[in-house]
Amino acid sequence: MLHRDGCSPLQFVTHVFLHAGVAHLVGNMVFLLVFGNAVNAKLGHGLFLLAYFALGIVAGVAWLSFGDGAAALGASGAIMGLVGLFLVYFPRNDVNVFYLIFIGPAARGGAFTISSYWLILLYVALDLLGFLGPGSGVAHVAHLGGTAAGVAAGLLLLASGLVTSTEWEENLLMLLRVFRSR
Repeated sequence: MLHRDGCSPLQFVTHVFLHAGVAHLVGNMVFLLVFGNAVNAKLGHGLFLLAYFALGIVAGVAWLSFGDGAAALGASGAIMGLVGLFLVYFPRNDVNVFYLIFIGPAARGGAFTISSYWLILLYVALDLLGFLGPGSGVAHVAHLGGTAAGVAAGLLLLASGLVTSTEWEENLLMLLRVFRSR
């Protein structure tokens, strides 16, 4: 758990293993499955683990610097950092979204497909609204810090040539026409 009072350096790493409950854990695992798997395939296991912990640390620093002062725990900032990396490497990949809506005693569900950048931008917008709105108990600033760090790290890794796109991939720099060739 991260808290401004009495925070040790080790807590910047260990807080990413704690969750506020089963729903928090399941939500993070779904995002890790959907977005983290492709990022792991792109970076390789070693760089993926390094990125995960580094993004978790940055998210923790963002929380301690700009959060509301409450204690924070969970991998959400690190997971959203991986989502930021995914946005850089695979902005046009489709994501299948399952939904379940409860209306009174009845439930309606379904699924649809959407480009990943729309889904990611929606989550960033929701975190911005949460950060700017009244306190909700969610560390929106950690999510935003993780996402921003993931995007920045992804762009740096692409620009340095440490990570490259295959001929079948279009990364964010290609999409924005910063790089025209592969």
